Amino acid sequence: PDRHSSYGPSLSNDDTNRPRRPNPETLRYLYSLPLHETDLQTNDEDVDDRDGDGDKDALSMAATNALEELYEHDLASLCCEERSSQILERLIRVSSAQTNTNTSTTATTMRRVLVGLQGYHAFLSRHRYGSHVVQTVLHGCLSCWNAPLDADEDGSLPALHTLILNASQELLGVDLLDGMKHVCSSHVLRSLMLLLGGMEEVSDGPGPAKKEFRGGHSNSKKKKKKSKKKFIGGFEEDQVAPRRTTLKLVGAVPELQTPLWEVLDAIATHYRSSNSGDVTELICHPSSGPTLTLLLRILS
Repeated sequence: PDRHSSYGPSLSNDDTNRPRRPNPETLRYLYSLPLHETDLQTNDEDVDDRDGDGDKDALSMAATNALEELYEHDLASLCCEERSSQILERLIRVSSAQTNTNTSTTATTMRRVLVGLQGYHAFLSRHRYGSHVVQTVLHGCLSCWNAPLDADEDGSLPALHTLILNASQELLGVDLLDGMKHVCSSHVLRSLMLLLGGMEEVSDGPGPAKKEFRGGHSNSKKKKKKSKKKFIGGFEEDQVAPRRTTLKLVGAVPELQTPLWEVLDAIATHYRSSNSGDVTELICHPSSGPTLTLLLRILS
């Protein structure tokens, strides 16, 4: 029988590669980085709001140098530990926050990270910690979309577009429909779809105030009242905060959009069979529904 976690269907060992345990020496190096103790504890907004581009670029270059050191080691293993994955995420975000004059450096860093994760994308996309790292890398690739994307002359690093297509084959080639229903993998797939479409989501503005929640119930303590309050998706009826976003075109690359049409065709082919159930199940699922919606928005 299929193994299921609380996040959704899992992959068997035959379907995907599983990283080995991280090297203790590599973990010690990662934990010893001074960036983690100081600058990397700030928010992304704090990095962007620093006075002058010099300070921001210096911080970004320090993160880039750290990732270059880790490139020679097994990056995929570091993605599977809670603390190390969080540091990796922060390093990637800070490295991709460089000014336009250094986008080529950012592109090289993203290519190194993608090479380090090759063969493990499918496993990491359904991993509690690894999925966040994969998402961060995919977002980082958009930040250097206008940089030179060709392969290195010595062939040590493939072109960025080639690496993105390789990652998409790994992510879309194994149990696509189950991946769309997985709470971790579905978010990775949405980031991948945005990248393949050359688009980014831009907020139209803050929605109504909302309360923090878990599951389908509000965390706030309420006194018992006779009147019953309606809950919509875990929020009180008067606290519903719809996410209002638009898609901004960064740069369309026709060869990268092909996998998106293949995904739509695969979904249609699957549900065209009378034995495959109703497509309504995919549309109404809390993870696959938004993923399918985003795919249609990008293609339209």
